[in-house]
Amino acid sequence: MKVEIVSGTGNTFALVDAFEPETQAELADPAALATAMVRASGRPVAGRIPAPSGSFTLDAPLPALDGLLVLGPSSRADVRMTLYNADGSRPETCGNGLRAVALIGRAHGRVQRDRFTIECDAGVREAELLGGSPPRVRVSMGVPRVLEARAQLSTSRGMLEATLVDVGNPHCVLFVSDLDGAPVTTLGPELETHPRFPARTNVEFVAVSPDRMRLRVWERGVGETAACGSGACAAAAAYWSTGRGDVPPEIELAGGVLGVEWNGMGEIRIVGAVRVHARGEWRRAAAPAPSAREFTPSASELKSHASEPAPSVSESRSSASESKSTASEPATRSASPDAQRAAPGGVHSAAHASPSEPPADAAEANVVLVPHSEPKSKVRERILALAARHSVRVESDDGTTHGVLAKTIPFLGRAAVRYEIRERSVALELVDRPRGLPEELVKRTLVDELARALKT
Repeated sequence: MKVEIVSGTGNTFALVDAFEPETQAELADPAALATAMVRASGRPVAGRIPAPSGSFTLDAPLPALDGLLVLGPSSRADVRMTLYNADGSRPETCGNGLRAVALIGRAHGRVQRDRFTIECDAGVREAELLGGSPPRVRVSMGVPRVLEARAQLSTSRGMLEATLVDVGNPHCVLFVSDLDGAPVTTLGPELETHPRFPARTNVEFVAVSPDRMRLRVWERGVGETAACGSGACAAAAAYWSTGRGDVPPEIELAGGVLGVEWNGMGEIRIVGAVRVHARGEWRRAAAPAPSAREFTPSASELKSHASEPAPSVSESRSSASESKSTASEPATRSASPDAQRAAPGGVHSAAHASPSEPPADAAEANVVLVPHSEPKSKVRERILALAARHSVRVESDDGTTHGVLAKTIPFLGRAAVRYEIRERSVALELVDRPRGLPEELVKRTLVDELARALKT
């Protein structure tokens, strides 16, 4: 798969062009691919995150990577940017990523003008190529929202005051007197996972002098990075909202200087250089196993089933009828002794629920039950937190016991799971899948893996 190594003010990514069919085939599990690429670049990734092994073949040395950028088509804008962090998580936006995608999208001919729009998970943003060597790119970052100007946070270092800002993604901004001595690598991860931020947060450490603003950033899902465009926007908004004065026109980060254009109202914009460090290929050593973190089929599974049609309505009804017929037969005829035992990890199918659960009827033959012993409200909190950590959308939630979780499998479509929190178990049922992917494949890589992640 072709790849380019790009950076915006030192924020460095592998970038792939999903307009290319061969690239699409390699993006069955982009989260695991991101982790594999970051590890291959020599950057440590915390935790035991499953990811395929692989290697780069490039025309220049490989710097340490912060994540994977995917340039792709959009139905709402000229192109789309999707970013996967080092740990496989998917942030809503990234200023330096937007600028890198703008440069490469124009260079690849995906757009034919120097001013155009880019879609990201936070919405549609404007981009403009300004020329120069290295080329400079300006992007809009939306309207920053100061959620709390002087929040009080309890930490291992006592109570700290922070400014909480939303720039399409969450930020916690701290003003410090000594930036070089700031506890970025210790307090950063502590605040990233602070109970105040169930979906985690980026953490900015800001030092201000009469002539400049300096910034260090602990990025959610990555660690300390050389630059962060949305972090620079958050720092500017925090500076303004706490009455410290007009926003400086430039912010200094470890990777260089980033221009900020904002007068305290409307959209904020950032301007800076974008560099292409290397071009070449990524070769995967082995096909990945489905990841419990992202619940996505592997590339080999997608290829082997790509031509298989989705079942028709009549087939689905026929299948349901057969299920009812089978359910009425004696258990010794409908299941082997192995099938009657609980699945690994304590996950049960409804047809073989534990004695503590009420008997399941035939209509629940495809429901997976995850045992629990907690209050329903606590289980719901765990489900929502799990969805936030793994970029699974909560499409509906009644506030008590029922909801729908959904995930878009890149370039294929939507898969959705309905959950119901019962007295002693959580019932999970696949309710939608991309056309052409067999139900059993999607169920195994979404429902079953979600069940195991929920149980841990």
